[in-house]
Amino acid sequence: MLKYLLIFFCVIGCSQVKAQSTANDPARDEFIDDMAKFAKKQSFVQEIPRFKGGAGDLYDYLQSHIIYPPEARKEQLSAQVFVSFLIDWKTGLPKEVKIVQSSNKIFEAETLRLIKAMPAWTPAKQNGTSVGMILTIPVYFHLD
Repeated sequence: MLKYLLIFFCVIGCSQVKAQSTANDPARDEFIDDMAKFAKKQSFVQEIPRFKGGAGDLYDYLQSHIIYPPEARKEQLSAQVFVSFLIDWKTGLPKEVKIVQSSNKIFEAETLRLIKAMPAWTPAKQNGTSVGMILTIPVYFHLD
């Protein structure tokens, strides 16, 4: 079976992933809008990988599963970490998880843990066939 490995960057502008409630969260709404805009613009595959429930549920997953590193909390640090991972064409699970860029190394281990623990996605599709696709997303760590 032919598998495509395609790269896209899903840069979410000023969206922030925080370990807090998501009710009436403008950053969550912006995250969802940016994911939808990217899906319309990309030309790599007919259907991009989909987190179960969509971009809003991905945002909620990230928010509710972040464990803020204790040393970062103590020092009131924040960070932006770009993480890349392959959505496996067969299982939909994240694989080959790598830090692409990080503003603070303290947050890298938590970012890797967070992505590796994700539930399965619906894989990308091309001509009706599931294909692997690499995603790169930002994870923002902020204390309020």
